[in-house]
Amino acid sequence: MRVTVQYMGQLGHLAERSEESRELPEGASLLSLLEGLSAQYGEAFGHIVFTGENRIRPSMMVLVNDVPVEKTTPPVLRDGDQVTLLAAIAGG
Repeated sequence: MRVTVQYMGQLGHLAERSEESRELPEGASLLSLLEGLSAQYGEAFGHIVFTGENRIRPSMMVLVNDVPVEKTTPPVLRDGDQVTLLAAIAGG
């Protein structure tokens, strides 16, 4: 199956793109997608997305088809889904 991933903010900088299409096995979860992206784009990317316990950070905004996902129970993805990743920015 094929999904589209949109990278916003710092994640786009680390991935060196704002959007890409990814081929995944049928029944792949959002978590497995994020783990694959972290492996491909490096430690800094993974640190932004995941806590030390390999859970999606509470500060991450993750949308599937423009609907925010529950990070404690990431959904199974379907063909044609659009996943948007946005890391919160801190500072002042």
